[in-house]
Amino acid sequence: REDRLNSLGRLVASVCHEINNPITSIVTFTKLVLSMIQRGAVSEEETANMEKYLALSFREAMRCGSIVKNLLTFARPKSLDAREIDILEVVDTILLLIGHQLESAGVKHTVTLPSPPFTAWGDFSQIQQCLLNLLFNAIDAMPDGGIITIAGGTDEEKDLIWLSVSDTGQGIEPVDLQQIFEPFYSTKTEGKGVGLGLSMVYGIIRDHNGVVDVESEPGKGTTFMIKLPRRPLQDKNSDRFLEKADPTSSGHVS
Repeated sequence: REDRLNSLGRLVASVCHEINNPITSIVTFTKLVLSMIQRGAVSEEETANMEKYLALSFREAMRCGSIVKNLLTFARPKSLDAREIDILEVVDTILLLIGHQLESAGVKHTVTLPSPPFTAWGDFSQIQQCLLNLLFNAIDAMPDGGIITIAGGTDEEKDLIWLSVSDTGQGIEPVDLQQIFEPFYSTKTEGKGVGLGLSMVYGIIRDHNGVVDVESEPGKGTTFMIKLPRRPLQDKNSDRFLEKADPTSSGHVS
């Protein structure tokens, strides 16, 4: 819960900036339209401009509404509500919410995902939580800035999708790599986290009958990959995955 609140606090700070920009635009466009109306007679050109300003204000207001809706979805914890989810929408939503966080950290990002439909079977808000944690970890691993790469694909044979988050950061030492999915284990400095983010990711993906993999090399960055079923599994013991999460271990590492 503490780790979730920490993530939520960081997310709110980013969202405040994201909402402030469209609100500033709405105020500016509203003032322009109001000044035209107050002047009385409006020319044809000014009428066209008023329509443009109002359309832009409407678009920005809808953007604010979308940001708030996505924040509320993230902030309200709930039980697993699995359905077909659009992975492209999950990624777009998170990038919209943390845009300011990326910018202020000097982190650029690239996205390489399949064309729609790119869907999985899961809980939208919980998969969103996983992606958020992975992106925050990537940002923290690059204190001097860097590049985050989000990639994905489909394994038709195993009927699953994969989604990876890679960074160009500090990497993880081999001794730490074996323990990163354990609760309360953290390599971050004090105050930066309580060591529950990756444990939460592992638990959520396991509950989705998925797998979490990680590859890292000190000084060369880290890649986390999650694999999710595209459809509900009829048998929870299904071996459709190439590798299943071992309940006695913390995750798959290499």
